[in-house]
Amino acid sequence: MLNKITILNVIFLLVYGNTQLKAQGPRKLSLSEAVSLGLQNSKVLQISSAKLEAIHARVTQIKNQLLPSVNLSTNYTRISNNVTPFTVRFSPSSPEVVLNPQILNQSYNRIGIQYGIFTGSRAVNTLKSTEFLEKASILDAEKDKAEVRLNLLNAYFSYSKLRASKQVLDENLKTLDSRLTDTRNFFNQGLALQNDVLKLELTQASYQQNLADVQAAIDINNFNLCLLLGLPTETQIETEQNALEAKRDVLATQTFIDEALQNRPELKAMNFRKLAGERAVEISRGNYFPVISLGANYDYNLPNQRIFPQENAFKGTWAIGLTATYNLVNLYATKALIEEQKANLAQTQYQQLYLTSDIKMEVNAQVLTYQTALQKITLAQKSIDQAKENQRIMNLRYNSQVATLTELLEADGLNTQAQLNLVNAQIDAELAYAKLQKSIGQ
Repeated sequence: MLNKITILNVIFLLVYGNTQLKAQGPRKLSLSEAVSLGLQNSKVLQISSAKLEAIHARVTQIKNQLLPSVNLSTNYTRISNNVTPFTVRFSPSSPEVVLNPQILNQSYNRIGIQYGIFTGSRAVNTLKSTEFLEKASILDAEKDKAEVRLNLLNAYFSYSKLRASKQVLDENLKTLDSRLTDTRNFFNQGLALQNDVLKLELTQASYQQNLADVQAAIDINNFNLCLLLGLPTETQIETEQNALEAKRDVLATQTFIDEALQNRPELKAMNFRKLAGERAVEISRGNYFPVISLGANYDYNLPNQRIFPQENAFKGTWAIGLTATYNLVNLYATKALIEEQKANLAQTQYQQLYLTSDIKMEVNAQVLTYQTALQKITLAQKSIDQAKENQRIMNLRYNSQVATLTELLEADGLNTQAQLNLVNAQIDAELAYAKLQKSIGQ
């Protein structure tokens, strides 16, 4: 029996352990999957969402303020019975009339409606201004999303670049190991010097140190990328290859600038802020006008004070009227308010002009950066062909004992550097294209 339990435990551990190992295995993430995860888990976008909810609530509050104000009040009072009623006789033959009958249980109830029928357009302009600011906030959220997406692309491409660089170094280290084996064989045959073996061993150690640095950078970037994507930090991420399959056409710079000025959410948001500023000026002008309100009340009281003499019964009465209020201080204080709002509006207009110029410079720089990145790919591919051919010739010359080990190692180094340059150029071009797309509002 004990043996059966032990066997079952072993089987369970093997199955469970295998499951855990699979769960902890590398996770392959495409670029689109990484961006999607990053957007879902972005703290910046969560903050933007909270800001949008706040401005939505603010608009709702202002709309509610445009509705009539309805107030309901009720009261019950029990008074003491130690007051002697005041009586009066209007003629010698008439009975006494009680002017203040003692009504011990009293109740006062009122429903009132108040509505501002004219506020100098302040209420309407306040609503319009807030709605414009709401639209600007929505566009701000779009801008935040574009920036978060670009940061995710940058993190993903940086991580991919490190992984690709490690792959190049691994392959070249294998070549170097093969060189070391051949040189040791030459040394045993008396065809190479011990100094050549030592030189290769030193070069091998240098490669291993570089690989250790690259691996450390990979681990750091993997940890950071996991945090950005909302994944467990122990997850090992594998990225897809992002080499440029084909060069993308680069249009004229002015075409990209025109598209950016039409699509960039920052400019659209600034335009809405300018409209909100214009409404703010009108709100200030509204202080020159009085506020006219319509009010109505209905009272259902016991006793009703409007009925004389008072009766021990509920009686209903109503009243309706217009109220006009005007603050005389506004005659001279409003001018300063208007000047302040005009200054704020001018500031917004200048910010819009500054932002327009900044966007033009950004687009121009990104177009040139992307064009340069494409040129670097072409040059890097050409350099690889040259480096490989140079390495092949030097390898033949070294095996024929007509080239030194130093010349061979130099050829190997040039080939390694050419491969790294191509990796960097390809991924830099991807990132440059993403920045170009972001700069034009795509």
